[in-house]
Amino acid sequence: MRPSGPSTRQRQVPWIVLGVFLVGLFTRGRGNDFGNGIAMLIGFLVVVVLSGLHNDVWQLLHPHAWVVRDWVPVCIVGKIVPTLYVPVLKRAVLWQADWLPVIEFPWRVFFGAVTSFAIAICFRSPRRMDA
Repeated sequence: MRPSGPSTRQRQVPWIVLGVFLVGLFTRGRGNDFGNGIAMLIGFLVVVVLSGLHNDVWQLLHPHAWVVRDWVPVCIVGKIVPTLYVPVLKRAVLWQADWLPVIEFPWRVFFGAVTSFAIAICFRSPRRMDA
């Protein structure tokens, strides 16, 4: 089981702003307030899904939610009783695709920044009215 707690979760949000900062640093005509807000929101949601935060919150709010993963035969004094099975339980998750990896902290920085950069660069800066 991977460690989770406030020390790793508190550090994921500021890196989403890195993508918006990079848009302002490397481009002149891209990025506006509305687009930057949308970019940070989508970047945050991508990091939440890829890091499994939604499942951590689900398990925090539902501490007694368990799912039967498998059934195994009971072994009594070294002999397997073929008619008696017990469930093997695991913590219930809200949603996790088998093909979707769970990323750790350094990759959260990368995916949050790249996603917010890619979305923010799609919005044009407003034209300036020079007097």
